[in-house]
Amino acid sequence: MKRTDELATEIAHTRHELGETIDALAHKVDVKARVSDVASDVAAEARETGEQIAERARHNPMTLLVFAVSAAVAVAVVVIVRGRRS
Repeated sequence: MKRTDELATEIAHTRHELGETIDALAHKVDVKARVSDVASDVAAEARETGEQIAERARHNPMTLLVFAVSAAVAVAVVVIVRGRRS
């Protein structure tokens, strides 16, 4: 038979694990918070990408031109595809 202090330790450990599980489940069901987390991550990545492009453009203006043309082509493709679906 386990000693009282071993049981108390095991109970404390189990409570801790249960608390972590409940927190994880609560986060999983909180869609608004999860969407906010993803939006923050995407915004941070976009900022970082913009900073990288700006830095490259300072050193090589051709990079900015290539990016601008690529963005224009991407927008044109989206407009054409959406126009065909309508």
